[in-house]
Amino acid sequence: MIAKVSAAVAADTPENSYLNTWGDAIFAVMESATQLAQFALSLKDAVSTYQQMTDQETRIGIRIALHAGPVFHMRDHFTGKMNYYGHHVNRTARLEPVTEGGRDAGQRYAT
Repeated sequence: MIAKVSAAVAADTPENSYLNTWGDAIFAVMESATQLAQFALSLKDAVSTYQQMTDQETRIGIRIALHAGPVFHMRDHFTGKMNYYGHHVNRTARLEPVTEGGRDAGQRYAT
């Protein structure tokens, strides 16, 4: 599933994007909120398309949390790899678990 969804969203992933996975989560940093929103919608559509090709018992519900704001690009002292940090990364990480499956956090928390 991951390979098919990744291939499907590739066209909506800007070149300068940072993408990482953490377990079953996808962590994305992009230059603008518009790019991130487009990526999220593409991801939602790709998962929905994939789900239509599977039987009801194997379908999963996804949750998408979006938050925009400045982040810091720094080396992770544990892994030695570059990563993104900051209040806005943490806030998004807190929104995702309280989002109902099949909805995105933007629908619930938009002001």
